Amino acid sequence: MGTLFSALYLGRAGMQVSQIQLDVAGHNIASVNKDGFSRQRANLTTRVPNIKPYGALGRGPAVAGIERIRDPFLDLVYRTQVDSLGSAQVISTYYNQMEDVFLEPT
Repeated sequence: MGTLFSALYLGRAGMQVSQIQLDVAGHNIASVNKDGFSRQRANLTTRVPNIKPYGALGRGPAVAGIERIRDPFLDLVYRTQVDSLGSAQVISTYYNQMEDVFLEPT
């Protein structure tokens, strides 16, 4: 049987995890309109239980880490399209210079 302090510790662990989840959700809401934003998620796990002669006493949840949720396919498409955009901008610059030299289109 656990003690009063183990019950308080269990409650504290749960509230700390909830606070971290609220912080992550607040960050997601505050950053949604920024360029390059990707949603984050707090991954939860359980703490290693205390082993007693009469059984295991759980110690509550813990945050295993905060991960960024991204789509690998969209990342790949973005990286390939950025290269094409760079070369198209260079070609556009040269065409604009040629138009200035030949005074075209007139």
